[in-house]
Amino acid sequence: MSRFRKIFFWTFVVVALGAGVFAYFNLKNSKKPQLNAVSVLPDSCLVYFNTNNLAELSKKVNSQSLIFDQLNSIKEIDVALNSIQEFDSIVNSNNVLKEELSKTRIHLAYYPSAWLLTFNLKQLGEQNKFKELIQDSLGATAAVQDVFQLHTQQHTKLFFQLYKGVVIISNSQALIGKALSSTSKKLEKSKAFSAYSNTLNEDNVLSVFVNHDLIEKDPFKKKLNLNYIFKTGTSVANIDFQPSQVILNGYLCPSKEEVLNAFKDQDPQASKKLGDYLPSSVVYFKAFGFNSYTTLRNKLDKSESNQNYWESVNKKALYNLKNEFNENAGNHVITIKNNQVAHQIVCFEIQDTVIALEHLILMSDSVFKTDSLEVYQLDSLNSLALFKPLINAKTPFAMLHSSHIYFSEDKQLLIACVRDLQSNRIFSNDISYTAYQNQHFPDEFNYLIYCSPKQLLSEIPEFFNYSQIGNKNPFENLKHFSFCASRHSNDFKFRMQLMHESENKLNNEQFLWTLKLDTNAVLKAQKFVNHNTKENEVLIQDEKNILYLINAKGSILWKKKINERIISEIFMVDMYKNGKYQIVFNTKSALHLIDRNGNYVETYPVQLPSEATNAMNLFDYENDKEYRILIACKNNMIYNYTIHGQKHEKFISVKTDTKVQLPVQYVKIGQSDYLVAVDIEGKIYTFSRKGIGRIGLRNRCIVNCKAFYCDLNNTISSSYLVYVDDKNGLINKISFDDRKEIVKLDDELENAGIRFSLIDDNRSMDLIVTKGSAIWSYNFSGNLISEQKLETNLVESDYYKDESHAFYYSLSEDRGEVYLNNLLSQKIQKYKATLLPMVSNLFKDNKTYLIMSNGAQLSCVPIN
Repeated sequence: MSRFRKIFFWTFVVVALGAGVFAYFNLKNSKKPQLNAVSVLPDSCLVYFNTNNLAELSKKVNSQSLIFDQLNSIKEIDVALNSIQEFDSIVNSNNVLKEELSKTRIHLAYYPSAWLLTFNLKQLGEQNKFKELIQDSLGATAAVQDVFQLHTQQHTKLFFQLYKGVVIISNSQALIGKALSSTSKKLEKSKAFSAYSNTLNEDNVLSVFVNHDLIEKDPFKKKLNLNYIFKTGTSVANIDFQPSQVILNGYLCPSKEEVLNAFKDQDPQASKKLGDYLPSSVVYFKAFGFNSYTTLRNKLDKSESNQNYWESVNKKALYNLKNEFNENAGNHVITIKNNQVAHQIVCFEIQDTVIALEHLILMSDSVFKTDSLEVYQLDSLNSLALFKPLINAKTPFAMLHSSHIYFSEDKQLLIACVRDLQSNRIFSNDISYTAYQNQHFPDEFNYLIYCSPKQLLSEIPEFFNYSQIGNKNPFENLKHFSFCASRHSNDFKFRMQLMHESENKLNNEQFLWTLKLDTNAVLKAQKFVNHNTKENEVLIQDEKNILYLINAKGSILWKKKINERIISEIFMVDMYKNGKYQIVFNTKSALHLIDRNGNYVETYPVQLPSEATNAMNLFDYENDKEYRILIACKNNMIYNYTIHGQKHEKFISVKTDTKVQLPVQYVKIGQSDYLVAVDIEGKIYTFSRKGIGRIGLRNRCIVNCKAFYCDLNNTISSSYLVYVDDKNGLINKISFDDRKEIVKLDDELENAGIRFSLIDDNRSMDLIVTKGSAIWSYNFSGNLISEQKLETNLVESDYYKDESHAFYYSLSEDRGEVYLNNLLSQKIQKYKATLLPMVSNLFKDNKTYLIMSNGAQLSCVPIN
């Protein structure tokens, strides 16, 4: 073939292949639904939600949220959570549904007395298959034309229809008809909705759009008053669900009638010091920030409610005192409530206190003096409200303190407020509030609301008229709520946050949750994974030998009495190789295997031939879930059990000279593998998986060796059994070809606590030594990695490191405290504790938590 013909041939092949690929993708794309699921939603919805990850949403609100775990005692919220869970369960029970809704955006719109849910099928050609699935799996029956109906577990009648690749589900058949009508106005085309389309299409677990104008006119408002903060206009937000908080970040556009609209030309102000101006008794405050109070009042005073008062004051002063009063304003005004009286206090910042005092004298009818304090009565009729419509509070009495004038309807309340401020009893001294403010308040605000829901129960019905299930207070640990809006372009940017916080405190640290065990914990908390939800859970045992399984939110799932104290690690296994997990461990007399419901499996517990002298170890040699349990007993025998609780028939039980107290280890060197044990006299045993002796090592460990580690390489000559001779301050390394190397350490280590742990970044095992008040870390060459000194005697230490954290944590039994030595921040935190904590990414949210035992109290502490 000539060169020209070759070029022509390969060019033809490439073009043909390219055309084929193009045709394939064009055909594939032509099968995708051309109608967007959001485009069928009728306009005039009150609230619209969307999510592109239903499974994640269900997990976050039903499995991980401490807030919703409390709020589920409210009937309306419980129904909503169950509906999400039921829908997610239906989806996950069918592979077709699961595939269709994987990474598919689901749209849910609420209308007066009805709702509509829509989503796109991935391929238009799957419409008939999907219709058959709904009919077969969910028992749907034909209603009229192409509309089907079905009943949920909650006995709700639902209707659904498939139209051009869009699945439409509703509790109203008429609403489906409206969705498919070409003449009805659509939400997607509305100006307010389309303005926020980018925010609503972001990759978030849940987004929401609210039409405040329509809610204000609808009976829906009586149940959930979403217009509590502002009544007209629109808002949009992305919702972030975290274990201890719910956060909404978004934008709002108030109508011209709203007070907030007057702030569109006002610069936001700093928020951090607001607590310095408020008395310590505050449970609620609302603050407005501005750069020109005069400009703000000119916008708000079109219907002047205080006109007669100001005319009288100006006449008395012989000049326009109102204007000068406004011009002397600082950058904020705040209204305050405490939990004892219904009256409010208004805190008004001023620039010049001398001028302010002159104003108060001219503005008042009389002055009351008490203990060097002066109270100015501005209005004897008690009807004056100086800050309307900004703040709806009466202000007949006033007092000057520092850079603020304080107003109230109640003279005694006002006096108590100023006395608190003079004595530095201020809200900023509240540790919990200050921590929340520093971490969660935006730096600037035009409008800021803060309250403690658990202390302001009288206000909650104004926002949420709920029906309670049982006697549990749904707001018990809802400690912080804030809403902050600041000017952003032509709208306002806002952040709303609700936080769960336990009342238990130590050294300024707040616990995420706490619970009481029946008696003191005796076993360090250990992790278990729920095979159904994939969520982390916690196992712990108390003095009465009761074993607890606790979910990530701190709720006890079950308790089981064990005959003895657990002496081993609790291992998680998949006994039946079906993805369902169990736990296995040993006590002195038995092996125990329990399923996640707290029930013994098959023949368990298995009685041992003699009392156990060590903690069992579990091995899965080939990673095929053919587990082996190695355990040493008081009769100086080492036994090998299958996971079904039977002695391994091909294993010859190993006889030792004296008892074995340390767990048996398994190592693989090159193509050979070994089981390794050390008895209390220091003799080392190496044997095969069948129990046959391998290498006869003459070198020994020290008597009563506290721990050993097998540092492996490709050959027996470069692989070592490593232990510490604490009496002589030595690291000893015995090679598997029976050579001993000794490394002298500089420190006195007798009776020290010994632990092997990865410390530095070379991925080689290191050594942690705890003695007295010191923590030393060494590599196996004897080089000191770090030295930490505390103020108390320590009994044991461990080390934790991830991308965001690096810290030692140590137990002082004398003080009943755990010390966390943060290497990144160089700070030491302490917690009341009687055992070392479990350190875990408990909620799988890439954050670190301590599960802390303090006697019978178990607590979850987030680590920042």
